[in-house]
Amino acid sequence: MEKLVEYFLENLIIDFDGALDLEEFRSMLDNSPSAAKLSNKLKTNDDLNEFILTITDALKEQMATGITNEVLMTEFVDYSES
Repeated sequence: MEKLVEYFLENLIIDFDGALDLEEFRSMLDNSPSAAKLSNKLKTNDDLNEFILTITDALKEQMATGITNEVLMTEFVDYSES
């Protein structure tokens, strides 16, 4: 059973419907320095799509322990600082 669990965790795909555009994305940000840094990094919808792909790849690694608000915040900050 452990191999089956490992298989599912390794092959799990997180997908979004692609409805998020830059305007909606920016409307969700607060006035924090981290939000400003992230917003400045994402100039085009292609940048936003790359961000979404990068975050979903990072979240896949967190599936075994759980995706929490803290995990997401850490991933967003890490991305904005990369």
